[in-house]
Amino acid sequence: MPRKSRPGRHKSPAGSIVPPWVVTESDDCLRSVAEEAYTAKALALTYGADQHDACRQTLQSAEKQLGRLSNTSLGVEARTRAGTKAERKFWEAKVCARSKR
Repeated sequence: MPRKSRPGRHKSPAGSIVPPWVVTESDDCLRSVAEEAYTAKALALTYGADQHDACRQTLQSAEKQLGRLSNTSLGVEARTRAGTKAERKFWEAKVCARSKR
């Protein structure tokens, strides 16, 4: 019996907005990290992480790292690290919001 396919975990939600700089980024690693971070942000907001006090601090921490990710005066390595942290924090905010449902 064939297995039914399930949707991927990292599919972008409808509200996912990736800034233009991500699309034009020449470094593949940085672009990939940025896409994942913005997808995680959209998911966190979809689940209402911004509406719960318990999740808001994690969301704000992720936004701070997202600012570092988009800062072109930093090197690629520092920006990639910041993007990875932002992605992790957005996922934590999403999990927090899901637990509040």
